[in-house]
Amino acid sequence: MIPNYKLKDLAKMLHMSPSTVSKALNDYPSISEITRQRVKELAKKLNFIPDQTAISFKSKKSFSIGVIIPNLLDQFYTLAVSGIEEYAMANSYKAIVSQHYEDMQREIEITEMMSKYRVDGLIVSITKNTTNIDHFKKLEAMGIPVVYFVRRPVDEPCFNVTSNVYKGTFDAVNFLVKKGHKRIAHILGPQSLLTTKERYQGYVDGLKANNLPLDKSLLYSSDLSTGSTIRAVDKLISLRDMPTAIIAFKDYIAMDAMQYIKSLTKRSLRKIEWVGFGNLPMLRYLDNPPLASLEEQCALIGSRAAELLMKRIRAEDQKLPPESIQFDCTLKELK
Repeated sequence: MIPNYKLKDLAKMLHMSPSTVSKALNDYPSISEITRQRVKELAKKLNFIPDQTAISFKSKKSFSIGVIIPNLLDQFYTLAVSGIEEYAMANSYKAIVSQHYEDMQREIEITEMMSKYRVDGLIVSITKNTTNIDHFKKLEAMGIPVVYFVRRPVDEPCFNVTSNVYKGTFDAVNFLVKKGHKRIAHILGPQSLLTTKERYQGYVDGLKANNLPLDKSLLYSSDLSTGSTIRAVDKLISLRDMPTAIIAFKDYIAMDAMQYIKSLTKRSLRKIEWVGFGNLPMLRYLDNPPLASLEEQCALIGSRAAELLMKRIRAEDQKLPPESIQFDCTLKELK
């Protein structure tokens, strides 16, 4: 019969306290690398499997993290959650995933639920309407750290992991200018989102760098719904001097717009070139994809958000300064 070793057995063999052994197994920064290595080598040799219930009780931790996203039907967030879960599982944590569907009240309710279940930390991509983050500040006050990813609060110092969408939009303008386009429109996202403001600035600076004038008639916003996107497209194609290329806030907006244009009888509209954000895997299966898409490292963003959250959890009572991590977008031609 294989012995069922407990944490206290490892502690006795190593002449350490059970608390030190537990922290070493969970990579706490307060434990030296030599100690962590000794503990892990013995655990591996003895095929030690931690009693998670006992550990949770003693450490007052649930070994779970909360994840709040807009919608799992969005392939971007599905890939990001995969990155979060993979990192969490590799560190003996489980992820509890909830969707707010762009509803701030639902976001608040989910946050309250996460606190009741005593998650050890929270990763969140806020709603397009979230301007007040008191519900997240309440978690921080309770000792539950929060990391924002993809979308983060405006003018609030915080821990976050995002894409460099400013540079991505700037690169998209350069790309389209090299393709011969001078009438380049931009369908922005919701005005409340910081990412919308960053993309707008990348668009403006991209035009300026190419000596092209800023024409406000080429700028419209979508609230991310299909109807709102169609209204923006209608306004753009009704211009006397229509755009020849359009940069969309995300691939889903580009696909909604292209599908709508396809339904119209004016075939010349189909010559409009599109650049989206995301480079989602589904694009490779389309007969007529956008001209290009800016690839965002979804899984890596999720993984780094989880890593940053674990860093905060393990720091315990240490006061860490806010940290921002950004990943560049890579423009991928699809045609």
